[in-house]
Parts: sequence; C-alpha cells; structure tokens
Amino acid sequence: MMSGIYYDADWEEVSRWEEERSRRDNKILRKLKRSTASKYYNAILAEFEHHMFYGDFSIVDKSECKGEKIRGDYYSGESTPIRHVYNDVRGCSYDGDSYSGFIFIKIDKRRYFKMFVNG
Repeated sequence: MMSGIYYDADWEEVSRWEEERSRRDNKILRKLKRSTASKYYNAILAEFEHHMFYGDFSIVDKSECKGEKIRGDYYSGESTPIRHVYNDVRGCSYDGDSYSGFIFIKIDKRRYFKMFVNG
C-alpha cells in the first residue's frame, strides 16, 4: 500500500509537469499569433471548443504529419480558412464515445500546428 507521502510527491511532480506544459503551449500560441494571419489563428482557437482536453502544442514540418488528410471545411463541418487537417485521432473506448490523438492543422506550405486532443 502506498503512503500519502508518495502520492503527494507524485501529485507535485504532475502539477509541475502540467505548469511547464501550459507555459510551453502558451509560448507556441503567442508565436503562432505573431506568425499567422488572424483568420487562421482564430480558426485554430475555435478548434479548442470541440474537445474536452487539448494541449501539447508544437509547430512541425509537413513530414511529421500523420493520419488521414481531410479538407478543413469537411473536418470542421463549417466554412473555415483552414485548408486541410491531418487527423490521427482514434476512438479509445468500447462504446466509441471517447477519442484521443493528434491533429495537424496546416499553417502554411511547410508548417503545421500539432495538438493533442481528447474527449
């Protein structure tokens, strides 16, 4: 049986990791806001509303994209400036209600915004 000391230490480590991840994600969002047109930035922010959890942001080269390539309007179900998305998200429960994975949103010819999503 684990004592409370180990649990507290683990929780503190998780909290530190989460704070660091949040700082990295915010830095990526600031960089993205400065380097992309506002319509693309706002479309990416709108994507957050579709997921219970999102994070672990990065900007990657096209060669790192995985999953199915989907037109942006088809992926989002509405008009969007996003041309296409690579969707590497899978269902992760028996009943199919849960999902997790990465999506890659095209920023320009060579760069994609990568984020982990879960719901």
